[in-house]
Amino acid sequence: MNPTPRLVITPLSSLFNLPDYFNPEVSDKDRELISLKFMLYYNNSNFSDNAIPTLGALLTLGHLRLVVVDGYTEPVWFRARTVLASLIRNILPEKTTLKLLENNVKYIRAESENEMHENILTLLNQYEQEGYTVVNLFEDSWANYSRKEFPELYPINNTEEDNHH
Repeated sequence: MNPTPRLVITPLSSLFNLPDYFNPEVSDKDRELISLKFMLYYNNSNFSDNAIPTLGALLTLGHLRLVVVDGYTEPVWFRARTVLASLIRNILPEKTTLKLLENNVKYIRAESENEMHENILTLLNQYEQEGYTVVNLFEDSWANYSRKEFPELYPINNTEEDNHH
């Protein structure tokens, strides 16, 4: 029996160490500098938490589709997609990785926060009607979802366990 397919809807900031694009506290100049650093420097394109590789593994199993909705430009998305591809290439060969990304990973650029929320609602309705389990990373983190869904992947730290005795 195949598990229920999952759809992850997320901003880039839930996957990578990037600020929320529509955060009014981030100036256009700062957003531009952040985007440049993200594209140019490897240490600025890290995943937001250590649970993100489980997302990549679920993609490789064919049990997940990923839709990123955000305001960042296409070059920033391309860099993010490249980093995801690097993660997946550790599991799958090159051609399979590219096909997987083409079929199961999508980017929707929003020009405004309003447009982003409209896109999210449309996606939620569409994929829930199609029988997907929707994981909305605009409301929760992948780390929280992953730890609830796959607790076996996150054993309790021995020192924490020892403190409870």
